[in-house]
Amino acid sequence: MPKPGKKAIHLIEPNEFERLLLACRAGGESERSVEQATVRNRAILWVLLDTGIRVSELCALREADVDRNQRALRIQNTGGKQRTLTLSPNGWYQLLSYLEQYRPKEVFAQKEDVEEDHLFLSEWSEPLSINAITLLFGRIKQRAGISDKRVSPSVLRDTFAVRFLQAGGQIEALRDLLGLRDLEALKRYTRLSMQMIEKDQQKEPAEELLSRQNPALPTNRRRRRRPSSATPKQRLQQDAGRLDSSAGKEPVTDAEEDP
Repeated sequence: MPKPGKKAIHLIEPNEFERLLLACRAGGESERSVEQATVRNRAILWVLLDTGIRVSELCALREADVDRNQRALRIQNTGGKQRTLTLSPNGWYQLLSYLEQYRPKEVFAQKEDVEEDHLFLSEWSEPLSINAITLLFGRIKQRAGISDKRVSPSVLRDTFAVRFLQAGGQIEALRDLLGLRDLEALKRYTRLSMQMIEKDQQKEPAEELLSRQNPALPTNRRRRRRPSSATPKQRLQQDAGRLDSSAGKEPVTDAEEDP
């Protein structure tokens, strides 16, 4: 159980993410406005899942932050530093579709130039705010019929972090990707990743037993041997040890907005 005051980590499963993508479509005044909002909302979901950026960083994105050569986004860190985050093929396709076909081209003349080049805009050509993203996620969650867990940008951030570690990513690389200095958050990601690896290990013997008990199952497709889960588990244990030994050496300065 999480400690008092600590939020439990919720993850979005692949089937739930598909439901969220489908729920991006809603009724509107015109077919064009519906399609515009749908493509924009799907691009937002993919960007958050692919990069794990904060909602404030999402709202601050500009057109100039889109790196078309690397198919990535440039995120401005506190203190003037910058990190580049690559998008998946699906994420890049959705973002490019929105940017080239559905992003509003006309902006109000009274708006300052500093606001005109925001990446994600409302149907009134205004930059999306954190509050607007909060309301958007509430609508999408309701239409998707997900009532048993939280759905927010920070949940997608947590999902990105845990999946990254499960796939064999290094804790130092994750810290850089998230622009994170909160050691406690990194420890929580490491612990949950280890728990999920252990759960997968427990499922593996049961799957092998089932296959032996059902010899009539098709066998013409060779089963690809899974890499040993002991290696990522040992790596995560080593990461946890390094985090414990470095506790108190770095300031905990990360503050996450959670709509």
